[in-house]
Amino acid sequence: MYKVPNGPTAYIDIDDTLIQWNFVEGYPKDDYVLIECRDRQEEYLINRHNLEHLIKLSNRGHGIIVWSAGGSDWAEAVVKGLGIEKYVDVVAPKATYYIDDIKDPARVLGKYAFYDIDGKRHGYAPKEEEEN
Repeated sequence: MYKVPNGPTAYIDIDDTLIQWNFVEGYPKDDYVLIECRDRQEEYLINRHNLEHLIKLSNRGHGIIVWSAGGSDWAEAVVKGLGIEKYVDVVAPKATYYIDDIKDPARVLGKYAFYDIDGKRHGYAPKEEEEN
């Protein structure tokens, strides 16, 4: 298990946040970065505003976690391609689940159901509905 140090933490997406996923033409050559990942090389437009913001947050003591729907290998390749390894603490795939602050979902939501990664149903319904 890896423990991120306590303190302010920023979670920053890679795709269409630090780099533009779709190739955009017409910018100066310095605004593009060559990313190599999974035996593929492509140029991407750098979003300098968001990149500078990430660096400022890191310099001000924020832990930086970057993530991508393309997975942690892709996120790592972009971080290395941008040369920002010293500012990033963690690279991760996009979260598939996010659970926060519902202490008693049945009380808050009335009834609920979710399916775990194996497709098993978990849930709760009030007693009168369970008996029917």
